[in-house]
Amino acid sequence: LWDILGKSVNAPICKLLGGKIRDRIPVYASCLPSVPVSAGEGAIEKLVSTAQAIVEQGFRSLKVKLGIEINHDRYVLEQLRNAVGDQIGIAVYANGAYDLPLARQAGKMMEAFNVLWLEDPLNPENMRDYTRLASFLDLPVAGGGSLCNRWLFNDFMAAGAFDLIQPDVSRAGGITECRRIAMLADTYGLPFAPHISRGTAIYMAASLQWAATSPNLMTSEFPLDQDLAIN
Repeated sequence: LWDILGKSVNAPICKLLGGKIRDRIPVYASCLPSVPVSAGEGAIEKLVSTAQAIVEQGFRSLKVKLGIEINHDRYVLEQLRNAVGDQIGIAVYANGAYDLPLARQAGKMMEAFNVLWLEDPLNPENMRDYTRLASFLDLPVAGGGSLCNRWLFNDFMAAGAFDLIQPDVSRAGGITECRRIAMLADTYGLPFAPHISRGTAIYMAASLQWAATSPNLMTSEFPLDQDLAIN
């Protein structure tokens, strides 16, 4: 509907939302897949070479999927950090792999590698433990890609459960609701980063139009091309 309205008045959606406040949207490359413990050194080397190729394309930050086994994840992070250097941001996506004790251990381990954020470390409904984890770690805790409206986001933000929220236009009510969520986050002093995952070009365009209008944007997800995938 936003697209139809924009076409009818010959204006981009960001203008309809009040006007863009930035000409460029910072993005991060997402998401380097996890490497199983049994995969061996060759798989980790391939992961590292993929990360280096991403950096060569101009990305200044990337996200990797971990959450298999803490010592293995430590080794993977160490190899990635050594390969891309200290100036490239590395975020971690855990896909709900941990309970609270493991999330605390993993988060403390990741702090040593200056990880940008730990995303979805717990089951998405577990607000109580997200709140405990966020207060325990210096590492930012991110989430919200599975939350569906501003009321749910408000509950998590009021509890102090997230340091970075990640609304998804395909899950949280489209552009209209996601804009409300971002504005709500701004009242809590929280940044947001649109969650896009493996979305289509339309999905990406809608997210970027919304991102262009919001003052508390941190970054936006940019799905990797298929030819960069490990598996």
